[in-house]
Amino acid sequence: MVKEFLNLNKHKLWFFPAVLWTILFVCITIASQLFPGGGPRVSWLKGLEIAVLYATFLTFIIVIVSFLICMMRFIRKRVIFKQENWSEFFYRHHFKRTLINYESKMALTEEVMQGKVKDFEVVADTFKDESKFLQFRFYVEWVKLDKTEFKRLDELFKDYDAELDIGYISMKIPNTKRLPVYEIEDKLGGFADLLKQEKFRPLHFTDPVNF
Repeated sequence: MVKEFLNLNKHKLWFFPAVLWTILFVCITIASQLFPGGGPRVSWLKGLEIAVLYATFLTFIIVIVSFLICMMRFIRKRVIFKQENWSEFFYRHHFKRTLINYESKMALTEEVMQGKVKDFEVVADTFKDESKFLQFRFYVEWVKLDKTEFKRLDELFKDYDAELDIGYISMKIPNTKRLPVYEIEDKLGGFADLLKQEKFRPLHFTDPVNF
């Protein structure tokens, strides 16, 4: 899994560090001239030397930490998707592994599971900060809602552990191996029926890069 993650993101290993280094270099150079501290004001040449050293060091630390965090999330997500109950559900409903952010130069490539639940395009993903739940994003056509209707739907969706978001409605389901497949199907199918009752129309797309 580590090798696969590296292969998916090896073409991005220069752009983000280069942009980050440039930003840090400019900021540190300016700061070294405007805020010299209690000592004597440093020359521009000395300021550039300091900026190069600090920008390089900070870029290295930030890139390594960010890369490791994203890699661990990639591995964790793959392990969760391969759990017996989730794997069976994805197989039954023809969910496919889909890459996101592949063409982005700033965001690292990740994978999600994409499929359909009762005509709705659905993307299964994990939350960035925890693995206790899986997030299922139901993509719907944009609907203008007034404050009263938004509040009503917000309260209604809370009963389904779901919430309105921009471009989709997300539902979370506990990530536990004891959750049977039929219960996953009931939860997602029931929520899809609710969306249809509330006149939400499925949004169909073909470009996963825009997730």
